[in-house]
This record gives sequence, C-alpha cells and structure tokens, in this order.
Amino acid sequence: SIPDKQTEVDVPLVDESLQQRIGVLHQELQNYDSICKKIDKNNMYLEERNSIQFDAGMSEPTEFEFWDEYQTLKQDLIMLKRDMDKLKSDIENTDVNDVCPACGQTIDTSHLKKLKEDLQDQLNEKTTLHSEGLVKATKWSNEIKELEAKKKVYSENKRNIERFEHLTQLIDSSTPTEY
Repeated sequence: SIPDKQTEVDVPLVDESLQQRIGVLHQELQNYDSICKKIDKNNMYLEERNSIQFDAGMSEPTEFEFWDEYQTLKQDLIMLKRDMDKLKSDIENTDVNDVCPACGQTIDTSHLKKLKEDLQDQLNEKTTLHSEGLVKATKWSNEIKELEAKKKVYSENKRNIERFEHLTQLIDSSTPTEY
C-alpha cells in the first residue's frame, strides 16, 4: 500500500532559556534512577548496621587448662575398664569346687578362694578408681563444652563487630535517607 502524503509542520522556536532548563531537567531525570538506587543501598546498609547486636567489651574465653590431663584421664579410663573386664572374667572363670567332678574326692580349695578374693579386691579397687576418674572426666567434659559455647558466642560477636565496622565504612553520610 502507498503511504499517505505527509505534510511538514513548522516547529515553533523554543526560547533558549527554556531549552537550557529542559536540558537540565532531562539530565536530572536520567540521574534520578541512579540517585534512588544509591539512597536505597545506603538505607539498606544503615538498617542492617543499626540492627547488629554486639558486646564491645567481650573478652576472648581462655583455653581449657587441663587439656593434656583430660586426654590422659580418658586413656586411663579405657585401660581401667579393660582391666576391670578382665578381672570380672577371671573371677567368673575361677571354679571353686571342693569336690573333684571326676572321682568325687574332696579338694582343698583354700588357695582358689584366696585367689578369687584377691581378684575381687583388685576389681573393687579398679572400680573405685574408674568411678572417681569418670566423675572427674565428666566434670572436665562439661567445662570443655561450656568453653566451646563461650567461644562460639565470642566468635559470633567478633563477626558482628567486623560487619558493623565494614558497613560503617560503606555508608555514605552525605547521601540523604529520603528521596
């Protein structure tokens, strides 16, 4: 199809002061988007920084002072438990029959009874040591868990302080908070 005939229209001359004002307004409109983004970003940083909670006076928790002793105690408890199991087995396997099962003749078992009593005494002593060591190990284990929890809180606090400082550097105080 053939396009319609177009006619030229005279465009009136624009006052030069208005032309300059139009140019300034056009530039401001182009900058408005980037300014709004900058304000939004700055406000986001301000909001995040203001929401961060930390304790500036918190000191780093100390290390557990009995770490080597704790490790040694754990090994000792394992050895005591193994010794106790062996003694229990020896006591159970010590047969104190005063009659021979083959011929029915009486047997002097005083030596076996004495041996069994000695084994039981050793077992009682090791059981006592094991119980005392277990109490101490449990106490130290709880202290270690407590220290680990304090270290975790300290580490989180330190991260919050670092984030606060970083955001403070990113925030432009010359940027307005409203559009």
